[in-house]
Amino acid sequence: MGLADGTTTGIGLSLALWIAHQPHLAVWLAGLSGGLAAFPGMASGRYQSDPGDGLGGAAVCGLSTTAGSVLVALPFAVASGRAALIASGLVTAALCAVVAVIRADTGWRAWALSYGITAAAAGLCVLAGVMTG
Repeated sequence: MGLADGTTTGIGLSLALWIAHQPHLAVWLAGLSGGLAAFPGMASGRYQSDPGDGLGGAAVCGLSTTAGSVLVALPFAVASGRAALIASGLVTAALCAVVAVIRADTGWRAWALSYGITAAAAGLCVLAGVMTG
C-alpha cells in the first residue's frame, strides 16, 4: 500500500504548506522531495519485512509511495492558489479510489478506510499549518 502512504504524505504536506501561505513552488518541492525521500525508505522497509517479494516487490512499493506524493503535489508545479489546491484534492480523491479498489478488503470498508485515513492525515496537517502559519 505504498500508494496510500504517498497520498497521505503528499496531501498532508501540500495542505500544511498551502495553509501556511507558502509559495506554490515550495509546495511542489516539498511533495517532490518528500516522494523521492520516501522511495528508499519504503523500498528497504518492504524488502526487510518481506524479502520473499525480492527487489522487484520492494521497488514497486517504493515507486508507488513516490508516485502518491508527487502526483498530489504536481498541480502546485503548474498552478497556484485555489486552482492548485482543488486540482490536488481531485488527484487525491482519484488516488484514494485506486487504493480502495486494490485493497485486500472490499466494499464500503475499503472505501471508508482509504478516504478516512487520508482525511485524518490531511486534518492533522491542516492543524499543523494553522498553528504555524
